[in-house]
Order: sequence, then C-alpha cells, then structure tokens
Amino acid sequence: SIAYSHARLALTKDDFFNYLNWTPYAFWQLHLVAPDQSFLKEALPKVKNFIRLEEIKDEDGDWLPSVFGSWITGMEYQPSFFQFTSPRWDHKTSEEFKPDLDALSRDPKVYHQFTPIERVDEATYYYLNNIAAQRISELSGEADSAAAYARRAQQIKSAVDQKMWDDRTGFFYDLKPETDEKALEAKEIVGFWPYLFGEMQSGDKLSLFDHMINKSEFWTKYPIATASRDCPAFDPHGYWKVGPNASKEKPFFYEDSWNGPTWMFSESLAAETLGQAARMSRSPLLKSRFNEL
Repeated sequence: SIAYSHARLALTKDDFFNYLNWTPYAFWQLHLVAPDQSFLKEALPKVKNFIRLEEIKDEDGDWLPSVFGSWITGMEYQPSFFQFTSPRWDHKTSEEFKPDLDALSRDPKVYHQFTPIERVDEATYYYLNNIAAQRISELSGEADSAAAYARRAQQIKSAVDQKMWDDRTGFFYDLKPETDEKALEAKEIVGFWPYLFGEMQSGDKLSLFDHMINKSEFWTKYPIATASRDCPAFDPHGYWKVGPNASKEKPFFYEDSWNGPTWMFSESLAAETLGQAARMSRSPLLKSRFNEL
C-alpha cells in the first residue's frame, strides 16, 4: 500500500521529480512483488513519456543521453563533469556558481549552459526504463510497442559496451559527448551501475569489481567511495583541491560533494551491484566483500 501510494504520486509528475531516475523500472519491480496489472496499464503512457523526455537529451543520437550539470544526477561534484573543463578540474563551472539558472530545468536554453557529460548512471537508467516499457507493453497487449522498446534497450546496451567500457582498465567511464573521449581520470561509483539489478550485463565484465574491492581505489575506510582514490579530485571529506581555483592549501568545500565521501544513495546501489556480481560469479571473495559491506 505504501509503495503503490508512492507510485501513484509519481504518476502525477511527467518527469517523476526531475532527477535522473529509474522510476518506470521500479513500477515493474513493484508489480513483481505485489502484482497490479491495472496500475501498470495506467502508468504506461507516463512511462512512455518519461522515456521520450530522456531521449530528447540524446542530442547526437548515439543512445547515450547527455546529462547537463552534476546536480540533476543527485551526485553533485562528480569528477567527470570537471575533467574536460578548460583548464581541467575547474570547480567554478558548477551550478553553484550559476545561481540564476535552474539546475533541474527542462528548457534547453537553460540546461545547455551547464557542462554536458554522457553518464554511465543515466545510460543504465535509460536502459532499465526501456526494459520496463517493453515488459509493461507486453503485459498490456501492445506487442509492437514492446518489440520497439526491446530493440531500443539493445541499442543502449551496445552503446554502453562499445563506448563506455574500457578493455584496458576494465571499467565503465563517462564520456565527453563531442568526442566520445572517456573520462579516464575520473573513475566514479556509477561505473558499477551497468550491473544494477542484474539486467544489462552478464558475467563477461565481472573484472570490473576488482576496482570496487581494491583499497587503493573504492574500498576506503568507509566503502564504497563515490570516486576512486586515484582520481585527482578525490577527497574523502568532500573538499575540492584541484584545478585553477582550488588547492590543498586553499580547498573549496561543498557540503554535498560526491568526489570521495560515502553517501547512502550511492551506497545502496553499489551494494546491489556487488551482490549481483557475487551471485553471477559465485566468487567466495566477492561474496565475502558483499557480506562485509
């Protein structure tokens, strides 16, 4: 009852509260736990519309929507947004320094003034939402629509695998939209998101989790860190100490920084991905780390 009350409230919003999210997929998961086919039929038009809103930001048509500014991720100061600034790591390009602009705006004249990045988290949510639309369409008797969403989901997965996965380092990276350059200096916690809920990835990229359990990367004193220790912008307390406008001597502090601190939102999703990896791999080490976490 509580969960469906949340779900029905979400249906009053075309964008499901603006932030990047996987609400359509959550509708499907809720149905699996407490079946309500009538709710899914009611939700389907809003699910389709939300996917349309996501698609608008795939401006280069590569199946990887751009994310404009870090605030809409719910993870402010994720380092990938600052790796490609000129000069690099300029934290003053953040939304905080553009107070007259709405960081969650749907107006392209507004959001185009923020830094665009093709994000692993948004690509994963986009995939999950298309999977949900496929399954809800099937349940609602819309076979053609279901087939279209299944094709879309496969296109998204292919783009994630081909562009965001780096064979050399064994990690998923955010991209600079104009060039598809990987943010190789900004390993972030969202690099594990393609394993969320066991949907997009199978066992062929499980080496990814070597990074998660590595004490020199994400397995800090309070794992899982929101950025890897080897990122130049990493700080476990949220201080920004790099770039043209900050240093170790004159750090910048923002209370909701995701450049190293551990937060409940990302922690719960990281635990989900590690659990999926342990289940798929049957690895005693990953199982042990999951139980520890």
